[in-house]
Amino acid sequence: MLTIIFGCEFVASTEVAGRDTKPLAMRRPPDENKANEGIQALKNPIVLSGSTLGLLVVLAAILARLGLRGRAKREVCNTPVLVNLKNGCTKTRIVDINRNGVKIEAAPIHLQDACVDLYFCGYKRRGKIRWKNGYFTGIEFQKRISQTEVFDVVEKSQTSMENSGIEENAMPFYRVDCHHDCGKYCPSAMTERVEKEQDKSL
Repeated sequence: MLTIIFGCEFVASTEVAGRDTKPLAMRRPPDENKANEGIQALKNPIVLSGSTLGLLVVLAAILARLGLRGRAKREVCNTPVLVNLKNGCTKTRIVDINRNGVKIEAAPIHLQDACVDLYFCGYKRRGKIRWKNGYFTGIEFQKRISQTEVFDVVEKSQTSMENSGIEENAMPFYRVDCHHDCGKYCPSAMTERVEKEQDKSL
């Protein structure tokens, strides 16, 4: 770059000798052929492509960091939710929520990539199961919900099924005690574990 811009191979640093300061000295000026070679190198499409690729990589890294910072904050809660699939339904709890999705207590019928209908706090939302482990599953909403809905879910934390507002927009056949005589009902893994531990204590 020094050769191309200044017409020299390097620039000597300034030195102080007593009170006098030596000016910048440019040494070993190249011949015209070397300068032309440097300029042609910059015009080379391979060099330009490499520079463009490097710039794109840096921009992608910056955007990725901004994307991570911009993720919606997850709000911890313990709010009733009714999860309905083709092969059954589950009354369970929302563990945390943001505008993109929820984490709930999972049931055996909650399989990865399955589409589900969620009923909570008077809302009905469609979602898809993105991950699952032994006791929990993550569901991504088909469409982002409003911040008001997030606030409503957090506000209803620790409430009972009866007082959570599920029935306001649930299926016509929904009742608070419908799971007792429903052949399609499947309790969450956490509920099954608690019931088994209670039976052992008796």
